Amino acid sequence: MNKKIKFEQWLLKVNACHDAQLFCKGKTPQQAWNQCKRADWLLWWMVQVNVDIKILTLCRARCAKTVMHLLNNEKGKKLILAAELYGLKKISLSKFKQCVFSDREIRFALVAYGTIQYFSQRNALNYIQVNNTTEQKAALAAAVCIYEEGGYRYQSTLSAYASAAAVGLNSKDYLIGFTKHQKKMANIIRKTFKPNFII
Repeated sequence: MNKKIKFEQWLLKVNACHDAQLFCKGKTPQQAWNQCKRADWLLWWMVQVNVDIKILTLCRARCAKTVMHLLNNEKGKKLILAAELYGLKKISLSKFKQCVFSDREIRFALVAYGTIQYFSQRNALNYIQVNNTTEQKAALAAAVCIYEEGGYRYQSTLSAYASAAAVGLNSKDYLIGFTKHQKKMANIIRKTFKPNFII
């Protein structure tokens, strides 16, 4: 069995979203990783193959850091910086966890963002208008989800998705801002993490 077929079967097995499966069709894992323009997909992939939590935290932190200028919450800013230091092995887990939001604060931030229920890029613009989401709320959601312990659905990718949403909300055209920022963060992830996994 060749790598491309094996990869497509693996994506089905781990319930990758339909859009991701279409993008990866006919590609090897390495081609898909190198060409992917969705940072949230790359984070999801890293979770599926059990990438070391420090590396994963570093990638999430660097995604969230791209929207730190939109964040009006000082605790959120401290969390992002602490997460990056933890990912770089410059502080301990216990030191990092001192900056982590409580379970209640995380739920509050996600509800304010409107993202206990995840939404797709296709209906995102309508969704954020209905739920009165702001770039500040999106940036905070990106920060609080760097540390994943509560196990909220889609939390593993939200540091990237919400960061892109924050940029989209701060742009004249939401989808253009969202798409460009996803690509920017995907490049950041690839510079931060060089995978040696296949699948």
